Amino acid sequence: MTKEKEEEMEEEEQGEEMKKEEERNEEDEEKQEEEDEYDEKEDEKVEDKKDDDEKEQWLEEEKEDEIEEDEYVEEEDEEEDF
Repeated sequence: MTKEKEEEMEEEEQGEEMKKEEERNEEDEEKQEEEDEYDEKEDEKVEDKKDDDEKEQWLEEEKEDEIEEDEYVEEEDEEEDF
């Protein structure tokens, strides 16, 4: 084989290796983007759950306050009756 032919084959091999490396890098980037999107969605779910829990807690407190207020009003009414 001539020296030129060997160099040409080496260049082709290097070109193919570079192509494969680029493809791997692109695949890695796509995977990372998918993982980031998944993580973001999971974070949103956690935040939504936290917000729901806080809202539920607030509603429960409001309900308790209303019950206490009703009981107080009943006691006042009973005292007025006497």
